[in-house]
Amino acid sequence: MDIELCHLGDDCASGIIIDDIIYQHKKLLFMLGEYHFNDIYNYLHNNHLEDIYNKDKLIIVKNGVKHKDYNFLFNHDYNINNSVITNHDFIKLRFNEKIKNFRNILFSDTTCIFITFTKNIDKLNIKNMIEWLTIHKKKFHLMIFTNNDYTNDYNHTNLSIIKLTNSYLEWYGFSKSVKENLYKEIYDKFIERLQVVGIDNNFPKDYNDTYKTSRV
Repeated sequence: MDIELCHLGDDCASGIIIDDIIYQHKKLLFMLGEYHFNDIYNYLHNNHLEDIYNKDKLIIVKNGVKHKDYNFLFNHDYNINNSVITNHDFIKLRFNEKIKNFRNILFSDTTCIFITFTKNIDKLNIKNMIEWLTIHKKKFHLMIFTNNDYTNDYNHTNLSIIKLTNSYLEWYGFSKSVKENLYKEIYDKFIERLQVVGIDNNFPKDYNDTYKTSRV
């Protein structure tokens, strides 16, 4: 069975498995920026996706452009010259494509794995996010990766929490060998969870079978 993958915060780290390991190079809504899980929920709950590029709600900050309602940080999108965004029309087109892809994911009968990497699971509004996804997506599973312990007891058939031994923080600066250890752990635990929860898929069972020389 084909399944889809979708970034769901907290930062670019969900791209490790989606973009770097599995090579699903698709313009997805919450990628290439800082989109915190709870802010994503508030944004989705308000149900006006085009608001993400509303020029009246964008503010220029030290390390990029921020959305003042949802605190999204766009640190890979906007070009700034003399405190003015110079490529808003281009970014609007890009986000419209991402929004279209996101809506297609929601309307599709294909199972989607929503992937989150977070430092603090206990701060995530998991209950409300699952309720929103249950209403808007027929087949889904929320998979959360973390390096840290958590205190609450989370139990839902559509939820998996995976604790990683290898740190993913600032993974983009890791050496090849360190990055490979991290990538293998992420992928192996990802595939294991799909098997445990009974989600059929066409992904290689062995991490080495996903390998392309350009990855690391």
